[in-house]
Amino acid sequence: MREQRMCSMHKAVNPMRLLLCVLVSLACEAVLRGQEHLIRVVYPLEDQEVAARDSTFIFGSTTAGSRLWINGHRIPVYPNGAFLAYIPVSPGDFIFHCVSVLQSDTLFIDRRVHIPHRLRPFPLDFLGFDSSYVEPRQSITLLPGDLLEVSVKGTPGCEAFFDVEGLFWNVPMTERLPVQSMPWGEAVFGDLKVDREEVAGIYTGTYQIQPWDQIRDGNIRFTLVNDRSDTVSIEAGGILTVDPSPVPEIAVLTEETVIARPSPGHAYAWFLPAGVKVWITGNRGSWFRVRLAQGQEAWIPDGSFRRLPPGTLVPKSVVGSVRTVRMDDRVRVIIPLNERLPFHIRQSVSPPSLVVTLYGAWADTDWIPQDFSDPVIEDIRWQQVSVGVYELCINLTQDQQWGYDTRYRGSTFQLDIKRKPLIRKRVFKGISICLDPGHHPEKGAVGPTGLEERDVNLDVASQLRDMLEDQGALVIMTREKEEGISLYTRPKLAAIVDADILISIHFNALPDGVNPWQNNGSSTYYFHPMGNRLARLIHAEVLDELELPDFGVYYANLALCRPTQMPAVLTEEAFMMIPEHEMLLAQPEFRMRCARAIFRGLKRFLAENR
Repeated sequence: MREQRMCSMHKAVNPMRLLLCVLVSLACEAVLRGQEHLIRVVYPLEDQEVAARDSTFIFGSTTAGSRLWINGHRIPVYPNGAFLAYIPVSPGDFIFHCVSVLQSDTLFIDRRVHIPHRLRPFPLDFLGFDSSYVEPRQSITLLPGDLLEVSVKGTPGCEAFFDVEGLFWNVPMTERLPVQSMPWGEAVFGDLKVDREEVAGIYTGTYQIQPWDQIRDGNIRFTLVNDRSDTVSIEAGGILTVDPSPVPEIAVLTEETVIARPSPGHAYAWFLPAGVKVWITGNRGSWFRVRLAQGQEAWIPDGSFRRLPPGTLVPKSVVGSVRTVRMDDRVRVIIPLNERLPFHIRQSVSPPSLVVTLYGAWADTDWIPQDFSDPVIEDIRWQQVSVGVYELCINLTQDQQWGYDTRYRGSTFQLDIKRKPLIRKRVFKGISICLDPGHHPEKGAVGPTGLEERDVNLDVASQLRDMLEDQGALVIMTREKEEGISLYTRPKLAAIVDADILISIHFNALPDGVNPWQNNGSSTYYFHPMGNRLARLIHAEVLDELELPDFGVYYANLALCRPTQMPAVLTEEAFMMIPEHEMLLAQPEFRMRCARAIFRGLKRFLAENR
C-alpha cells in the first residue's frame, strides 16, 4: 500500500505516528478491498418465490477480473463485472451458492429462493388426499342448468365420489389422464417445453344443477375407496349455493371502467363504462358472472357494481335509428337506446371496419342516413346475430385506422371515429405524438450492474422527443425527469391530449425459468389491429439499426397498447438483464441509436399514409 511505503521511508519514526500510520493503512486497505472485490446479486431477490421448473437465471455483478462459481458452475464475468447464469434448480427452498475469487481473496454469498413444487405422485401405499389440491377453493353460486365441476388429488387407483350435504350423494368421479402443462413465460417467450411428467391420482367430477335443487352454503365432500373397501374423506374449501329464484338479479356498474372477462380472473375482453346495467347469474369467489345474451357470459369483480332493487327489469333496448354526424376531425355514430347496455367493439383492417355489438338489443333499424361526402364511413349495415345480440358493421374508407372512442350520453351510445390527420410532405409537421418513458417511481427492469430501466427509458424518450420536435411534431411526454404518473393514467393522458400516435418505450426482462441465452433481442408490441403496421415498421428499423436478435412482434394485452383513440405501440429494443445489452445501454451513443430507430419507423408509417 502507498501509506505503508511512505512510513518505511522514515528511519526515525515516532511510535504514536507509527501506530497511526498502521491504523490508516489497515483502514485504507479494508476500504479498497471492499471496493475492489464484491458480489452483488440483483435478481432473484432474497426469499423470492421463483416460478421455474428445472432451471432459472440469476444475475448481478462482481469484481471485474475475478473468477465466479455458482453452485459449482463456472460463470463468465464480463469486463464491467456483470454476470448472468442459467442454473439448474430443484423444488422447495433452494440456495444459489456464489463464490468469487480475486487473486488470493475469496468472497461468498448465498441467495435463498423458493421453487414451487410441481404436482407430485401420491404414495400408493397410503390412502389419503393431497390437501393442497382440492377444488373448489372458493364459494360458488350456481343456477339450474349450470355445471358444478370439482377435482381432487389423492391415492391413485381408487374409486372416487363426491357429494354436497343436503343436495346429492355419491356422484362418481373419474381418474383423469395426466394433463400436459406449460408456464406462460415458456409458452410465450421460451422453447415450448411441455411438462410431460405423469401424475396419477387426480380425480374429476361434474354435476348439472337441476331445477329443483336448492341449497345455501353446502359443503362439498370427496370420498376415496380402495380395493380393500377402506375409505377416506375430505371437504373442499369452497361451499356451494344454488339459487333457483325466478327473480333476476340486476346491477349497475359503478367504476369508471369495468373490465369484464370471459372467465374469472382471465383475459380482458369487454371495457364497460359506469352506468351500464348487467344481469348477475352467479359467482365464483370474488368474481361475478353476468349474462350478456343467451349462451354468452362475462365475469366482473366484486366491488365494481351496485345491486338494484328486486323487480328491476332485465336490461334491454330496441335499436330504432342510427345517425352519423360529421365533425372537424372525426365522424360520430349515434345510437339512441332505452338504457345503457353492455357492448363490444371489434376492429378489422381487411376490409377496414368497426363492428359494434350491443347485448340485450333488438333491431328495428329501417333507416340509416349516411353522409355521401363523409371521408371516413363508406357503408353501415346491421344484423340481429342472435337473440338479444345486435351488430352494427361500419365499413370504412381508410385502410389505416386512426382510432375511435366510445361513450354514453345518458342512454345514447356514441362512437367517434377519427379521421386520418393531415400529413404533409414534411411528415411530422403538426402530428401529435405521445411518448411514454416506461416506469417510475418503480425501477422497471434492472441490469446486472444496477442500471435501471426507468432511467434508460427516459433518456431514449427524451432524445426521440428532440428528433421529433426538430421535424415539427407536437410531442407530449407522460413523464419528465423524476416525476411520473400512474400506469393507467398514461393512456388516459394520451387520449385527453388527442394524440395521433402513442409510443411507450421500455427495455426487457424475462419471466422466471426462461433461458436468457436462447431467448433475447428486440421486440415490439401492439394490441389493436390499427397498431400492427406501425409496430412492424418500427420493429424493422430497430432490427436494422441495433443488429440484435429478432425477438418478434407481439399482440399483447398491455395497458399502453390498449387505448382505442390512436395507434399505440410498446417497444422493448434490448434486454436490461443481458450483460452485453446492459453494457450497450450504458452508452449514450447506443441510446441515441435506439431513439433513431423508432424515429425512422414513425417516419415510414406517416410517409405511407401521406
